[in-house]
Amino acid sequence: MPGYRRWSGHDYEGWGYYLITFSTEPRRPILSRIENYKAVPTPCGEAMEAAWLKMAEECPQIALREYATMPDHFHGVVAMKPGSGHPLGWWVRRAKARATRAIHKLLGENGPVFHENFHDWVSVDAEMLDTFREYTAANPRRAQLRRENRHLLRTVRAAAHPRLAAAAPDLRWDCLGDLALLDYPVLLPIVVSRRADESERQRTIAGWCEQVQRGAIPIGGFISPGEKEALRAFSKIPRVRVIRMLPYGLKEWKPHGRQLENLAESRLLILSAFPEEVQGCNWDNCHRNNDLARAIADCRR
Repeated sequence: MPGYRRWSGHDYEGWGYYLITFSTEPRRPILSRIENYKAVPTPCGEAMEAAWLKMAEECPQIALREYATMPDHFHGVVAMKPGSGHPLGWWVRRAKARATRAIHKLLGENGPVFHENFHDWVSVDAEMLDTFREYTAANPRRAQLRRENRHLLRTVRAAAHPRLAAAAPDLRWDCLGDLALLDYPVLLPIVVSRRADESERQRTIAGWCEQVQRGAIPIGGFISPGEKEALRAFSKIPRVRVIRMLPYGLKEWKPHGRQLENLAESRLLILSAFPEEVQGCNWDNCHRNNDLARAIADCRR
């Protein structure tokens, strides 16, 4: 966060949905402890939460949604409308300052409690707001799952597997999850054209579901509407295993919701053959991704 700047051109006093994140200094775990997949706030964490909730009391234009008081950082989802009199950053700094004063009294010390800056993800889309809320609510569970399953919830750079080497020997693969899913002999590439009509798409997905029920592991980017529909159908099959390939770098991807359990239970593998700096989808990357999914499925160990 050093040197971080707000989103240039965005009106932080207007409409917007935000995921706010800031950490303690220097990442001291003083705000909570994680127990039974939940964050249990310490007195310092309770002071932080009280200061955060005070924002909505003082400013009716601010609506606070989910928040997560993690041991060494804080996440909060904010919906804001015009008329607050100050940009959102002013209110966040006010909450941090109020929490700092309370924590100083609790600890009997002075000095920085929080990093001087904070990070925000901005959206003007209600669907992204739901993503923010889900991500924040799952944070304590994700932290404990990471602690208990470090080998499955840790990104592996330059992952080595015979199937990957055979499919694309010149590419570097990054992964998250259980590489052993690539050992299964029947991988099913999932590619659905956006031009496919409804009846064709339904027949194709039904056929895939039959193969998945028999044990095949679907592999693909799950980007097009038809591919997303197929993934939803697969998710209803008990104990389904999936290999998802990202048409962009793995650096910014974080598991949420059921993805956490699936990773921890070795039922999900995330693969990327694209450099970390590649962000977002484009036509070329999606088609390249589909070709790679087919190549991996065609390879045999």
